[in-house]
Amino acid sequence: MFIIVQCWYNILEQNKKECSTDQSIKTLEEMMAETMKDAGVTITITSLTDIFAFGIGGITILPGLRHFSITCAIGIAAYEDTSERENGKCFEFSFGNKLIRAFSRTIMHRTFQVIVIIISLILFSFGVWGAFSIRQEFDIKKFMPSSSYFVQWFEIKEKHSVSKGWQSNIYLGRIDPPLDIPKLNSVDEFLQDLLDSKDYIITKEVWWTDFKLYILRDKNVSHWRSTLFKNDSFLFRVHLSDFLYSSIGAQYKVNFRFDTPLRCNQPAPNINAMELSIDFKKFSSLQDHVKARKTIDNAIKAANFSTVSFSHSKIYSIWETEEIIDKLIKKYTIACVNIVLSIGLCVDYSIHIAHFFLCASGDAAERAASSVESIGIAIINGGTTTFMALILLIFSESHIFITFFKAKSKGLTGE
Repeated sequence: MFIIVQCWYNILEQNKKECSTDQSIKTLEEMMAETMKDAGVTITITSLTDIFAFGIGGITILPGLRHFSITCAIGIAAYEDTSERENGKCFEFSFGNKLIRAFSRTIMHRTFQVIVIIISLILFSFGVWGAFSIRQEFDIKKFMPSSSYFVQWFEIKEKHSVSKGWQSNIYLGRIDPPLDIPKLNSVDEFLQDLLDSKDYIITKEVWWTDFKLYILRDKNVSHWRSTLFKNDSFLFRVHLSDFLYSSIGAQYKVNFRFDTPLRCNQPAPNINAMELSIDFKKFSSLQDHVKARKTIDNAIKAANFSTVSFSHSKIYSIWETEEIIDKLIKKYTIACVNIVLSIGLCVDYSIHIAHFFLCASGDAAERAASSVESIGIAIINGGTTTFMALILLIFSESHIFITFFKAKSKGLTGE
């Protein structure tokens, strides 16, 4: 619209000059033909890019952006119809042409061109850095306005409640005591090192730790060694049964599944399954809990048990979802925003300048200045209205729009 109107005004000014020099005055049909000849090519190309950009915005997985694109399209059409019905004008005069003429002369200076190139390279560098440094986090409070009762309830709950962290269990299948007891001991020692460092876990409830203390205290063993039951699985089952019926070990009965019911004063049956419990600390970022889980899984894998072994927690489902989102966020969110910006704005405006540059006469500097002077006002009007549609949403507390502007700023400036 702005391009067609600007071309019309350019031809109208030319027609007035021809009238003052007693040349033939163009008719309305001729002026419209000249207008569409100048604007038609770029309008056709940019219409295709606008449709593509609108399609990206209309089918994106971001619901806020999808609804925003459709709502803006309807709103612009309604506003334009209202303006035409009222036949109103904002100003009776135009001072934009004087500014554009001064700008077109300034931009031709070598110093100004160097400054523009440097600024463009800086913004491009920050944009690349920002796109690669974006990180994904999940906090349910961020999906609600900060002033809502829901968020306030969570803040008070976190302030006054004591959280142990995220519980996780390590499961082992049907173990072979001579082979797997030394491996179980190495895993227990590894978990103890993690607990001492306080990097990933804050508590552990591993029956093996108390079992070793029980052997040293009640079974007349002066020094613990991992090969104690290497050649005597029967002795291990006797001590395990006594341990599970002792005051220190009774709490761990629920951590075992045996072939047959466990009986007091009888060797423990073969173990079908067992579990070890740990509590992860509360992590502040996706990268932390990914490292924590991989650390535990790698330790279990390195132990190389003779049976099935793995870790599991209810929180893993959320962590897995976050990992998937983290892998796709750059592919979809950043790509969607940048495609809309590049095709809907950058390509749109640059095509108009390029077309007028090709149609202008003179040397390169004259053609560039003429292009900016002829179509600059229309491009400024289009860019201004585009950002006016977004400026009020900056103050929104909605997580969807906050995410949109964060992704936009990451893609443009890296901030």
